[in-house]
Amino acid sequence: MCSGLSKLNSTLSQRRLSRYIGLAVFFLSLVTYLGYFSIKFGLNVPPWAIGDEPSYDSIGWELSQGNGFSENMNDPAFRIPYEQAEKENPGFPSLPHPQSGPTTVRPPLFPIIIATTDRLFGRQFWAVRIVNTLAIAGTCGLVTYALFQLSGIIPALLGAFLFVVIDFHTRLYARAIMSEAIACLFVALMVLALFKFANTQKKRWVVMTALALGLTILSRNIFVLWIPGLAIVLFLLQRTNLRAAIASVLLFVSVTMLIVSPWMIRNCFVLKSFKPMGTQGITQLSAGYSDIAWRHQGVWQNLDHDHFFDVVITDDMPTLEKELAKASYSRKKTVDWISQNRLKAIALAPLKIFHEFRPYTGSDAVIYFLAVFGLFSMRKRVEGKILSGLLVINMFAVAATWSVSGRFLVPLLFVIHLAAAMGMWAIIMWIQQMLHKDREFA
Repeated sequence: MCSGLSKLNSTLSQRRLSRYIGLAVFFLSLVTYLGYFSIKFGLNVPPWAIGDEPSYDSIGWELSQGNGFSENMNDPAFRIPYEQAEKENPGFPSLPHPQSGPTTVRPPLFPIIIATTDRLFGRQFWAVRIVNTLAIAGTCGLVTYALFQLSGIIPALLGAFLFVVIDFHTRLYARAIMSEAIACLFVALMVLALFKFANTQKKRWVVMTALALGLTILSRNIFVLWIPGLAIVLFLLQRTNLRAAIASVLLFVSVTMLIVSPWMIRNCFVLKSFKPMGTQGITQLSAGYSDIAWRHQGVWQNLDHDHFFDVVITDDMPTLEKELAKASYSRKKTVDWISQNRLKAIALAPLKIFHEFRPYTGSDAVIYFLAVFGLFSMRKRVEGKILSGLLVINMFAVAATWSVSGRFLVPLLFVIHLAAAMGMWAIIMWIQQMLHKDREFA
């Protein structure tokens, strides 16, 4: 009995210590990121006036002004910081003047966060950057927490070092006004919930997994494609019986759909068409399956820049009508292209995966190598199987859509860095064993 109590106290102490270490790393990384951003860039500078950032920013601003989920880059109050940056910096691009109106292209959660900061603090960029930095620092803290529980203090500190110092993605997306940072945090929480479910078999962790996935889908549309894969993972993790496994899957799917359904209903209502996830994915189908996609080996290209939709849209069309026209045209062209190019369509799948998962920088190469080694070293542990399963699910999502040259891996930073730190620790332990054997033979 005393031995059992001693083990319980030891486990509780380890859990407390892992939380303290995780919190300490969270605060240290938060201060490091914010200090670095403030000194090198400034927290309140506007984002680059081309790409996704102004779009998210505009929807958030419109929401904060009570104008609904719409985009309007022609609002003078919205344009002021961009135009001021253009005057002060000759290399800063001009903010475009697209047509304004309701949209279903962007998922809702990140614009809602921007709107909240605009309501609280007025027109600014610093508050939403702090939110994103909190999300990235929180992910770093959770990496450290998980590593401490898996292997102890040294792997935990190695994980924090790789995350903050080596990986430039963490610094880039903590500062960018995009949704990857909050998606990172939700994926981290989802993985930890899966770990807990694997070890306890308690249904509340199925609910937590579904909540985390639902919020991730509301941050990044592509994660809707994760639902079948995660359902399979949960089914395989259920160790009791077939009925319990089916119940876990049904609970997971039900809670996930409950979280996402208000957004889905809104999209169907405003589009007057059954497009629950909006028009973004359908519109971009031809970016994944077309002659353009084949020429670029499945790497996403801006179809508007290629004048792909010029035959079906005009400048004076209302925004939702334009979105519907693009979606309908892209779907038709995709179906036609696949029917005429079946072998190319099949060949695009591995090409997309290759371009998404290949390293683009030296730091990518180091982290990916360590992550592969870590997954191999964890192959017999349930946590390692879960991490590998999530990467496979992401591969299928990329194969079904398109590559964005590594950007679809950013929300999986928790998965990658957990594996990388375990890989680095396994290599250190292997070297230590080799040196010990050499001493014995000497």
